[in-house]
Amino acid sequence: MDIPKAVETNLAADERVLHIVRASKTLSIDLTPNTLAVTDQRVILVDHKVMGRYELKDIPYSKLETVHFEQGIAASHFTLKPEDGEAIDVSWLSKQEARRAIETIRDALDEIAVEPVSIQRTKRMLGREEWVLHKPQELVYRRAAAERKEEKPSDSDALARLSDLKRLRDEGAISQGEYDQKKAELLDKV
Repeated sequence: MDIPKAVETNLAADERVLHIVRASKTLSIDLTPNTLAVTDQRVILVDHKVMGRYELKDIPYSKLETVHFEQGIAASHFTLKPEDGEAIDVSWLSKQEARRAIETIRDALDEIAVEPVSIQRTKRMLGREEWVLHKPQELVYRRAAAERKEEKPSDSDALARLSDLKRLRDEGAISQGEYDQKKAELLDKV
């Protein structure tokens, strides 16, 4: 796979490119067509400019809300909508490569989601097709829950937990060693 320099230089150390799609020069009036890169962590759009310049936009999968893909008679069109921002449009992609890209995005989202990605798919006449991928709501909840979990317990919560641990030890439900270990963990968090 030929990875454009604009994409390669902006990859994280552990990031892998899964698929690259370039806008078709024969279908686009643009002299420097866009590139859509699908990685294992995000979707990247490179708007190539003349003389080696470019504008890069990316949406990490954790921030991606909706992907709208429309396969026309001659070419395809993507709209990527982040949770908090402006939608990114990519036009004039080859039908086969764009279809493979939407499937790769779906698989990448499924890889990080607990629940499967929601897909709306419509087939029309003359080979036209439309896909809409919606990221599962649980990703938002899972991320928010993880952030809440990192909060430190208050002193009154820690005191109540310590009291519960002591009661469990006194009742014989946990050993002295377990009590000491849990007590140390609890005190470290406060």
